[in-house]
Amino acid sequence: MIKKGGIKKVRADALLVNRKNIYHKPLQKQKDLLLKQQIEEIHKIHPSYGHKRLGMHLCINHKRILRIMKKFGIKPPRRKVKNNYCTKSIPHRKYQNLIKDYIPIKPHDLWCSDVSFFKFQGRFWYLITIIDIVTRQIVGAHVGKKHDSDLVLKAIQDAVIHTNHIYPSAFKMQKV
Repeated sequence: MIKKGGIKKVRADALLVNRKNIYHKPLQKQKDLLLKQQIEEIHKIHPSYGHKRLGMHLCINHKRILRIMKKFGIKPPRRKVKNNYCTKSIPHRKYQNLIKDYIPIKPHDLWCSDVSFFKFQGRFWYLITIIDIVTRQIVGAHVGKKHDSDLVLKAIQDAVIHTNHIYPSAFKMQKV
């Protein structure tokens, strides 16, 4: 029953596939493995390179590099963001609002401070204002380059000087 043309033609007809697919051996897997090895070698030298820089380094399209990296689960190490806040090192505490039931009656009974920042000439500046709650007037303000306790203390000193050394009965500082 086998006619001229060989056994592969009969197999291809029986499987309902094209005969050329029987002879075809895909090279993509071999190329992918070779590229994976190259990527891993470059990651040893330059561990922070992502798919775009790897593409430039290997002179290969970055989309192909990205496909290989996704296929084999290769990820460059990323820098971790360091948040150097004191609230991270100290367990979180809930403070009571001590002026919740306090009703200011006359000027300078209650002062409240607020912190704002703005960008000027490519640098962040911090503005601390102290407001008298009864009169709604700014009694003190200070601008500084750093957001720290010295800036707050200077703003409080400025407020005391501008009010002729009158101190408030209560002072509320916004959470910084």
